[in-house]
Amino acid sequence: MFTWFEELATRVESDPRLDLCRVGAAALVAGVPSVATRAAASVLRNTPNLPTLRHQVLGDPIRSREDTLSKIGGGYLGTSPGDALADFLTFAERLQPALSRLP
Repeated sequence: MFTWFEELATRVESDPRLDLCRVGAAALVAGVPSVATRAAASVLRNTPNLPTLRHQVLGDPIRSREDTLSKIGGGYLGTSPGDALADFLTFAERLQPALSRLP
């Protein structure tokens, strides 16, 4: 199964949910909805409270770090990394009803 992004999130020393949000946001920016959907499903499986994760991910410390990392990494989160992360979290929230019915 194609789960490289899930494996990546468990190899680094940070919150895997944040790493999955980064992968999902980059996938949306790049126009790859299949990877964004899989990342959203993984986030939803591992996050009991999505509004709390949204608050954490979009807080100033993480937003600033993601902005810097994206710029260093060639802009993989587009021109506004904070907006890309927010868009991904909105995407995950909207998919939650459909993804909750999957095994």
